[in-house]
Amino acid sequence: MRFIGWIVAVPVAFIVIAFAIANRTPVGIHFDPLPYELDIPLWAAVIGALTFGFILGALIPVSYTHLRAHETSL
Repeated sequence: MRFIGWIVAVPVAFIVIAFAIANRTPVGIHFDPLPYELDIPLWAAVIGALTFGFILGALIPVSYTHLRAHETSL
């Protein structure tokens, strides 16, 4: 099973590295109601948004499970 993980992880890592090398141009990230602006590479913005989405997608089912367990204990 660990071998299959490596078979998937290594090509994904190469794709992410190739994406980061190809998209090094800075982009402006504006936080509209706030006066903040960041100039970061495009790859960092895309990978950061994907990471945030994966983490949020993992936490939502956990919170529903916790809420459901709390409701049944009442």
